[in-house]
Amino acid sequence: MNPPLSYIDPANVGSISVMAGITPVSHGGDSIGGTIAVDSAAPAFAQPSQGVQVHGGVSAFHRTNGVVNGGDAWLSAATAVSALATSVRMSMPTITRTARA
Repeated sequence: MNPPLSYIDPANVGSISVMAGITPVSHGGDSIGGTIAVDSAAPAFAQPSQGVQVHGGVSAFHRTNGVVNGGDAWLSAATAVSALATSVRMSMPTITRTARA
């Protein structure tokens, strides 16, 4: 089972809001304990005089539950009227062997 927050790439997170208690109808309205709302970042466009803007980045992560290492890379290009973005995630579980007596 994938946790719900695993469906969005961390590089694409624009904002996160936490609502404790009963959730309003405008945010789903069917939870009693609360809601975590994650919005993706808005695309960035270049100014008309700037031509093509290119942005990118990399990040790394380590998870101790199951010992997983990995990283993210993203790249975007934009003009005044269009934007294109892509991202890649790679995870590598660490395999450990235990010695038996």
